[in-house]
Amino acid sequence: MSDPVVRGKEAAAAEVLAAPARVAPAASRLRQSGVLRALVAYGFAGLLFTFEHPIASAVAGSLGTLTLVLALVSPTGGYLRLQRAVEKLGELVGGLLTWLLLAPVFYLFLAPFGRLARRGKGDRLGRRFDRAAGSYWSVRPERDAESTKAALERPY
Repeated sequence: MSDPVVRGKEAAAAEVLAAPARVAPAASRLRQSGVLRALVAYGFAGLLFTFEHPIASAVAGSLGTLTLVLALVSPTGGYLRLQRAVEKLGELVGGLLTWLLLAPVFYLFLAPFGRLARRGKGDRLGRRFDRAAGSYWSVRPERDAESTKAALERPY
């Protein structure tokens, strides 16, 4: 006799372990998102135009128009593909900037200061084992009841 809880069913395990399918949001939600993104692009284009950058303004306006048209005409098709492509581009740029910015910060600032800190006193926190010490117990100073109550009521 097999125990169904312990043994389990292979079909159930396959269902649980299967990769989750990417479910597309509703078309109305995608349209709202597209219109909002287009409005943001138009605002950015207007800002660029105000500061006398006509080419960048035209690019931002064109991208806003493309977004708006795709969101209104084909929200679950073209706009959804555009949205996923922009997400992938964002992940790529984020990963690239992580390596371009954080690696130099680590090797130019954190690593040298860490080496300088280790050059000084050996164990600032007192983490090494001291064979001569009888105990590592630290005795707290005694407090009277009133100061203990005040410390508990206002710890900071």
